[in-house]
Formats: sequence, C-alpha cells, structure tokens
Amino acid sequence: MKKIISLFMLFVLCFVLVGCDDSGVIPYNYNSAEVRQKIDELGDNEGYLIEYTMIYNDDMRMIDDHDDYDDDFGPMIITIGYKNSITYFSMGFVEVYIDYSDYNKIVLYAGLQNDSTSTKEWKKQELSYSDYYSSDIYDSYLEIYDFLIPSRAFNEGDVIKKKLDVVALRTCDKLTIQDRNYGGLMDVYIDKELGICLKMVKNEQSKEGIYSESGMECTRFETNPVIILPNI
Repeated sequence: MKKIISLFMLFVLCFVLVGCDDSGVIPYNYNSAEVRQKIDELGDNEGYLIEYTMIYNDDMRMIDDHDDYDDDFGPMIITIGYKNSITYFSMGFVEVYIDYSDYNKIVLYAGLQNDSTSTKEWKKQELSYSDYYSSDIYDSYLEIYDFLIPSRAFNEGDVIKKKLDVVALRTCDKLTIQDRNYGGLMDVYIDKELGICLKMVKNEQSKEGIYSESGMECTRFETNPVIILPNI
C-alpha cells in the first residue's frame, strides 16, 4: 500500500512540475511602456545586441513565396542593437548604423550587399533629427523594434495558457494567445526579466489541410556588445 501511495505521489509531483494547461482566460499584466523603459535602460547602461531568425516550415513555402527565405542562404536573420549612442540593425543584405552622439544631427551609415561583386557598399549621410524621423530607414527600424514589444498580440488576444520555457538561455513566460476575433493561436515567449519578446510563433492550418508555422525566434542575446561604426 505504501508503495502504491508513493507511486501516486510521484505521479502527482511530476504532473505539477511539468504543468497542466489552464482553461479560460489567464490574467497577464503586460505593460509596453515599462518594457520600453527597461529596453532603453539596458541600452544606455550595458547595451544590447539581439538577433532573431525568422521561422516557417516547408509546407508554407510550397503554397506561398516568402521574402523571409532565400534558397541559397536560408531564413532571414534580423538583428537590433544599441550601445554608446549608436543604434544598429540589419535585415538580410542591409546593415544600418545610426549615430546619435551629436545632438544637432544624426549620422547614418547604410550598407547594401552588391550581388554582382559580393561586397557591401556603404554610404554615409548626415540628417537633421526631423528628416531622420520622417525617413524610410526610421520606419524600417520601428518595424524591427516592434519585435521586442509585441503589444498587438496582447491588444487583440487573450492568454489562455502559460508555462515557463527557455529561449537563448533566458527564462521566459511561454504564453499561448488566442485571437478574440478570429480564434487563431500564437505562442509568445516573454523574457521574465526585461519583458522583451524572444520568440513568437503562429500555427495555422489551411482549408486544404496544409499546416504552416511562422514567426521569429531569438538565437542570440548579448549584453555589453561591441558596436563600432564603419570606417568610411
């Protein structure tokens, strides 16, 4: 009898440790303003460099042409970083450095891969702050920055499952969010310390029964990085 009770208690303990799926909406306080402040403080103090790899499976590529994938080079890598008044971001063959150290102007460094020569061609440009904030480069930066703060997922959906997980060696809340309007599901991984989104995966199945998985995952999280302006 004692052996049976011990086995039962062991089963219960394993069930608790692994976790069970909660039903219904789970309260989750996500304050995007606080997260933004933590990101800014990390950048001003140690600095950071965060790299994301875009995710999608082969079934999706069979029915759609995705810009996030190149048959020769694999999935797109997106990187964003900040240190010593320098913002860095890259998407595919494009690299950008933005130097904020001069309060009167912004110095922009943009590098584009030349397919014919397999080299990166750099251009340097000085902009006023107003010109920069109305530029396409700034719009592109905001799109990447939105990866860090997934406000839309929380504004349009409800958390229905919550577990602990690890992404890029950092402890995260793994949240399954259900869209209030369309019922779709998305797994969002939120860094416990900073509130940054380190992974976001949307699972879908078409009417034809084709399964697809899309999103992004942090594959590199570095503090106190080396970010040096191009020598041009």
